[in-house]
Amino acid sequence: MERACIKIIPSFVFALFFFGLALGFTSKVFAQLPLLPPSPPKGLEINTLYYEPTEDYSVSVYLDGKLKEWDSSIDILPGRHTVKCVKNGYFDFEGEIDYPQVSNFQCKMAKTTPMTVKVKDTLGNRVLANVYIDDESKGGMDVGTFTVAKGTHTVKCVSEGYEDFVASVEAAKYVEMRQGTFYNVDCILKPLPGTYIPGPTPTPIPKPKNFWGGFLTWLVGILSGIFK
Repeated sequence: MERACIKIIPSFVFALFFFGLALGFTSKVFAQLPLLPPSPPKGLEINTLYYEPTEDYSVSVYLDGKLKEWDSSIDILPGRHTVKCVKNGYFDFEGEIDYPQVSNFQCKMAKTTPMTVKVKDTLGNRVLANVYIDDESKGGMDVGTFTVAKGTHTVKCVSEGYEDFVASVEAAKYVEMRQGTFYNVDCILKPLPGTYIPGPTPTPIPKPKNFWGGFLTWLVGILSGIFK
């Protein structure tokens, strides 16, 4: 029994030794093998982010100016591309990517709402003024309608001879706008000292004629026609 154990132990040691050599050899072989390149992404993944609650997450996607059909991703070739997301009632969202370094694109959609600005003086007369929304010039006008996103906006009206008008307008945030809802901003310009503001032209009121005055006028017209 003891001799059998003595024979088994050396055999087990040698087997363990050769197993270790084989394991080390295969590890070196696999370490020297080139790594396989990662599989390319399957198209450009598109997802949307809406700043206001919505039930319709659909959006039109343009790749380099061409409308693309997509479900969750779009077919795209490697290189630099321009991606644009478009939806009625929302601002367009556009960006540039290098594919496949960038393999996903998020459309950040902000809803629009119309804002009408009317410029008047303190007497109610219309005044031509330069209108600025968020420090961006919209040109000279006495009334104009602009598309803005929901949130806080600064409206400024500037006209020579008047104090500048500046107001902060809060277009409803995170609230679904009903169709036709819009914001009105009245720029009331106060004249600087020494500035003349013409008042509104009065409309002449005709004096009512009494009975006898009207009768005599009628009679004179009849007699004039007879004795011609």
